[in-house]
Amino acid sequence: MQENKATLFFEFFPELWEKNGEQPLAIFSFLLELGYRHGLFYNNFGLPVEAVRFEDCGKLEELAGRIGTNQVRYYDIMVPGRSLPAEAFSAFCRSEAEAARKILTRQ
Repeated sequence: MQENKATLFFEFFPELWEKNGEQPLAIFSFLLELGYRHGLFYNNFGLPVEAVRFEDCGKLEELAGRIGTNQVRYYDIMVPGRSLPAEAFSAFCRSEAEAARKILTRQ
């Protein structure tokens, strides 16, 4: 992963990490060590929630704290790799947010 720095997409469900004796938020430190800096969090309905920098521990804790509530059961996280430069990732996040807004405002 470190060498190729591919774009990643994974499900984040802390309960499974904890059942295996792992700290759920440790994945973000691991990704930082590999050179990944941020990710786009989607809720379990496939709608984008927020783009988050992995250095922002407070925000990661806040999002993880929402899991298991009526807001979200888990997150899918898209982590851009080398093939998706920062400007392209920002544009992608904006287009995802616009698509979600359109879906949520349909009558």
